[in-house]
Amino acid sequence: MIPREELKTDEIETGTNAAIVAALRWLRVGIAVVDSQRRLLSANAAAAETLAQAMHFRLDGGHVVGTHHAATRALVTLLTASEGDTAVPSVALVCANGCRGSTLEIAAVATDSMLIGRSFVLMFNQPRRAHTASAQALQSLYRLTTSEAQLATQLAGGSALAEAAQDLGIRIATARTHLHHALRKTATRRQAELVGLIASSLADWVRFKPASRSPSIE
Repeated sequence: MIPREELKTDEIETGTNAAIVAALRWLRVGIAVVDSQRRLLSANAAAAETLAQAMHFRLDGGHVVGTHHAATRALVTLLTASEGDTAVPSVALVCANGCRGSTLEIAAVATDSMLIGRSFVLMFNQPRRAHTASAQALQSLYRLTTSEAQLATQLAGGSALAEAAQDLGIRIATARTHLHHALRKTATRRQAELVGLIASSLADWVRFKPASRSPSIE
């Protein structure tokens, strides 16, 4: 092994970057790099799977596009927002076409390189992990409490009321109370109407938030 002090800085960076790339291939969160025209430059297995499923985004001639107009608009808006502040990722919440509670959270970071110019690192948070983001969206949109938003998110994902109550660890009577409040606040009369409203709301709703900064590693 070559002593660290004998390695040049660029050699260390090259070796480190190669190790990071190798690790990203197996990360369950989708990681993709696109250029300013949204042309896909690189993707790990999870990102490739997300694009192949074509629930929210897909590849069209090598470019990442939405599977519906609202998703494409959200991605374009997200990239524009990330260019304005490269210090922290910009985050968007996108619903699949027709929704059914399938929500994808995307984070984007803009970066510049001498080799490829301006590019963007996209991080796809799979729908099964986006319940928290969806609940936060509903709180902002309809002034639901945390408990009401969590229940509504479960219902939008296709769960029956009893199943949602079990998943949230609450009694069915409590779940009915949360549902009643959610119906009143969203001006809907039945659970099916509430689910439909949530689907249409999340499809066109994009929320940007500052990502929490990770502590530095000494």
